[in-house]
Amino acid sequence: MLSTCLRRCAFAVTLLAAAPALAAKPPEGASAEAQQLARTKAHEGLKLYGADRWQEAFEVFKEADGLYHAPTLVLYMARCQRKLGRLEDARGLYEQVLAEPLPEDPPAAFLDARRDAETELAAVRAALEAPAAPAPAPAAPAPGGAEGGAARCCRRGSRSGSGRWVSASAPRPGSCRSRRCPTSSRAATASAARPS
Repeated sequence: MLSTCLRRCAFAVTLLAAAPALAAKPPEGASAEAQQLARTKAHEGLKLYGADRWQEAFEVFKEADGLYHAPTLVLYMARCQRKLGRLEDARGLYEQVLAEPLPEDPPAAFLDARRDAETELAAVRAALEAPAAPAPAPAAPAPGGAEGGAARCCRRGSRSGSGRWVSASAPRPGSCRSRRCPTSSRAATASAARPS
C-alpha cells in the first residue's frame, strides 16, 4: 500500500512539475506561487485519499485544481467521487479528463491520466447501467417463536414420516435460530451441552 501511495505522489508531482506551457491553460493570474501551493495541496489530497478520507481529499484536489489546473487532479477528483458512490459525478469528471485537449508533446502523467480515466470511466458506466439487485425477501419468523418448538423452521418445510426435514430449498448453514433445526448453530451447541 505504501508503494502505491508513493507512486501516486510521484505521479502528482510529475504532473504539477510540468512546465506551464505543457499544461492546460492555467487560471488567470496563475503564478509560480500558485503552482507550488497547488503542488502542496495535491500532496495533502493524496495523503487523504490514501487514508480513505475521500470527501476531504476531493475538496483538497478541487482547491488545488482551482489554483493550477492539471488533468491528474481532475482524475483524482473523479476517483474520490467514485469511492463515495457518486457515480454520476465521477462519470462527469472522467469525461472532463478525456475531453480535455492535450498539448503537442504532453507529459507522461497527462497520458497516464487519460488512459486511467478511459479505463475507470468504462467501469463506472457499467456500474451505472447494471440493473439493481433485488432485495432479498425478509425471512418469516418460525412458528412458536425464536426458540422453535413447532415442526417448521428456517427451511419453511416440515418433518416427513422418517423425521427428516422436507423442503424445496436448502437453508444456509447456521441460519435458523431454532434449537430443533438441524442447520441451527444453536442446535449444535444444545446437543453438545447435553450429558450423554
